[in-house]
Amino acid sequence: MSAVRSAAVRQPASRSRQPVDGIWLPADWYDETARQQLLLGAWCNGATAWRFAQGDLLRFATEVPCPAHGWPLRRVGATLCSTELDDDELAALPAADVCLVQGGLWLPLQLAQARVLDPALWLAVDGYPLQPCLDLTPRMRAAELLIDPATRDIRDVLDGKVPPASPQRDDVLSALRRKRQDPATSEAANRTVSAASSGSGAGNTVYVLGILLGLLLFLLFVMAVLVSVMQGRSEALTWLLAPLGAWLIWVIARGVFENLRGTTPASWQVDPVRVGGSAARGTGSAGGQQGGKQLPERRRKLLPQRWRDWLARFAMTSQLSQLLSMRQAAYMRRMLALFEEGKLDEALRHAIPLGGDGDLGQAFGTPMARQNLSLSSAGAGGASLNVGNELQAHMRKLYRQSFEKLDRAGRIDEAVFVLAELLFARQEALDYLEKHGRLKQAAELALQWDCASETIVRLHVLAGDWQTALAVARRDGAFANALLQLQERWPDAAARLRLEWADTLALQGRWLEAVDAIWPLATHRHKAAAWLQAVEAAGGQLAMRALVQRAMLLPDTLQVHAGLLARVQHDPHAVAERSALALALLAVEAKDALQTGLPRLLITAVLADQASCAGQLTKSQLQQLLDRSGSKLLQSDLPSSGLPVPPAKDKQEESGTLYCPAPAAGALPIFDAVVLPEGNYLLAVGEAGCLVVDAAGRVKHRYAMPARRLVLAYSGQVALALAPREQGWRVARLDLIQRQVHELGYGEFSHYAEQFDGVAWTVAHRRSLRVLDVSSSLQQMLWQVNDLPGEVLALTTTAQAEYMLVEDGRGGMERWTYTLPKRRLSSRDRIDAPPQPDALRMLDANGVLVDYWQSRLGAKGVALSYRVYSHTYTSQLLVPQGKQLLQQGYLRMGRQMLATGGICDEKLVWHLYRIGNERRLAELAWPLDAASRLKECEQGWLMFDVAGRLLHLDAECNSSVALTLHG
Repeated sequence: MSAVRSAAVRQPASRSRQPVDGIWLPADWYDETARQQLLLGAWCNGATAWRFAQGDLLRFATEVPCPAHGWPLRRVGATLCSTELDDDELAALPAADVCLVQGGLWLPLQLAQARVLDPALWLAVDGYPLQPCLDLTPRMRAAELLIDPATRDIRDVLDGKVPPASPQRDDVLSALRRKRQDPATSEAANRTVSAASSGSGAGNTVYVLGILLGLLLFLLFVMAVLVSVMQGRSEALTWLLAPLGAWLIWVIARGVFENLRGTTPASWQVDPVRVGGSAARGTGSAGGQQGGKQLPERRRKLLPQRWRDWLARFAMTSQLSQLLSMRQAAYMRRMLALFEEGKLDEALRHAIPLGGDGDLGQAFGTPMARQNLSLSSAGAGGASLNVGNELQAHMRKLYRQSFEKLDRAGRIDEAVFVLAELLFARQEALDYLEKHGRLKQAAELALQWDCASETIVRLHVLAGDWQTALAVARRDGAFANALLQLQERWPDAAARLRLEWADTLALQGRWLEAVDAIWPLATHRHKAAAWLQAVEAAGGQLAMRALVQRAMLLPDTLQVHAGLLARVQHDPHAVAERSALALALLAVEAKDALQTGLPRLLITAVLADQASCAGQLTKSQLQQLLDRSGSKLLQSDLPSSGLPVPPAKDKQEESGTLYCPAPAAGALPIFDAVVLPEGNYLLAVGEAGCLVVDAAGRVKHRYAMPARRLVLAYSGQVALALAPREQGWRVARLDLIQRQVHELGYGEFSHYAEQFDGVAWTVAHRRSLRVLDVSSSLQQMLWQVNDLPGEVLALTTTAQAEYMLVEDGRGGMERWTYTLPKRRLSSRDRIDAPPQPDALRMLDANGVLVDYWQSRLGAKGVALSYRVYSHTYTSQLLVPQGKQLLQQGYLRMGRQMLATGGICDEKLVWHLYRIGNERRLAELAWPLDAASRLKECEQGWLMFDVAGRLLHLDAECNSSVALTLHG
């Protein structure tokens, strides 16, 4: 472009040192190589370069300090100019991308006439060796189970004092393990309780059935021979069938011999195969995947096997019973003779266990001697001999006498064997070990036998294994009961356990309970004072309860909070805090409350709240507070009409439906939300972190930790923030009282519990279910099951139970239920096929499986049918026909309500019903393109989206709170 004369440009250059928006490198000043070097030296992030015939242009994304070379360019509107302009010169500025002034002439340039430069092509990278990059991908370290499995053989537990097992015994056990693992023989065990883990279990069923089949064929053979003889037929038939009869007799004899030989005393009271293998254990099995530790299986009551009952009745009506009874009686006589002759070593190897958790039924074999005096693990049960009550009493007497003789002889290990295995007095065996100072052995056996949690904790504390003791106490909530067993005889151990208990309560967000737990320890009361101070600093209703606790425990320090008490007393907006303070005073003893002086300070303000219909106390509560104030003058001044009580809130009329439109869009996205105490909300806003906001949307606190999902503790004072990453989740712990953040690390899981107790958090991944200790990291486990029959499809939890949908390995599904806090497998139900081919299914908040499908009602519109348990309900959806779109995710089943979603008039419309009732309680209309979520909480329903909208509908659908997040 040619130069344009402009007499108005009087100052052709800029003055002073100032930031620039670009530089110009004239071609008549610098050759191409020099221009390239200068461009590379001045290059910064976001810059772009062009080449004109007159020179090269470098334009910066933002202002930068003036470089040493080239013409500085300043931005004037959309034009880069090489000089400063006054108003007249600015008015005469040509329309161009770049304007240069040379001797009073404008040189306008257009970027369209230039060639874009790529300085990366000028860099020579030849000769540079390639170095491996540092891998900064987060490492998914395997978590370690904190609790020792305690599955060692009793011979190892008793330090090798019990004779070792013979090689023949090891061969038999190996064969039995192979039978357990055979799917063909364990399918029935997956439905009920399996046979015993010895020869009297499922393996002998084959022999018994073979015996019966052989007997039946033999009887048919005999009948055929008799008929042929009686009818005078040819003797050739008899000679033809004789070899067959001999072969059948040989098969029967061999089957009887194998069946009788394979039954030992241990097989009559042995450890059963659990439901579904180790995956069904009420605690978990760790296996060898992580190289960590595992819990022993829970005990489960055994039921008699039906085939044994049927075979026993058959044996009683046939000659087979005589054979079995004779062999068993001979064995019994030999065993009793050994005891009576005082041959204890040999007698104990032949002794038959008495008692147990379950009886599998009649034993059809002859007992054999034990190879060693090993103890079976938890949940013993097996086949039994039919002996009379007198014989059982005699055997019990012999066993008890043997125990006493072994005890007098100082043979503690054999005495424990008699108590635990023969008499099945396992608690007595633990007491016996504890009496003789065998604390480590007692602790290990208590965990292996799945004794009471407080017993396990106490024995591990006394044995010095604090890691296992604390893990079991946290897992089962056994701190309080274990303290009762320790504090009288072992006060030092009880003090340490109490301190750990208080710390655990604080980690769970149960601050005031932690103060009560630690207060008996005078040397640690400073921690209680610090916890009270933290709660009081957080404010709100919990702070009022902390004030009452301070008045009870530290009355001398209450004067420090005189300003806070004065504000609560006189502030007209502190109604909720006054009510919380009044309720906290009513929760303590009357004389203690009177001594604090708080009721007298509070009563007049509470009466004013009640009179203005803003109070939250009932008439009886108000009267109790008045009595505890001790103000007789005030009581005499009250009107005779009675104490003021706010009128009851009117519930929504039966015919009414609450319509809730979406609030206005905000500035920050909301990916998840939970309701906090006192009407606040915790919001996950993605990589920007988490926000605590009030009902008006005002931000009260920010947590700089990325979050897309939130998990709230039952206390409401602790939460987990989850952010998805390429290989898992980044998890952080939020302390909502002290406003602290602790990053826990990275974890890999596909399902997780949306609630937890503040320490133990349940997650599932593929075929494993784990409970993580999230007090400090994700690397410690309290419990796990890692050999489920299939992958976990759904997981939901409540404070009382955990529910899972699990593939059963055969193309179907099962629903597993674990009761809390001890996580015992209480049910394992096979899921039937859906009632309709197009039905969808979900696991609701209560762990109930719900099938739902859509149907047409002609001109009336669309109906939703859903089945809960065995009941089927149908709700007509009040949406015009053709506008309803039922999809996976367009249905939510709450604890008492059902929410159905559909598209109508370019909006996503949710209808809320009470389960089993077609009347709509509420209707929520939301923009269709807002990526919204609807979730249930204990306080009602939450609806939010990525546009910063949030709607909170209360549990009765009477009122709603809408807010917009502006950041």
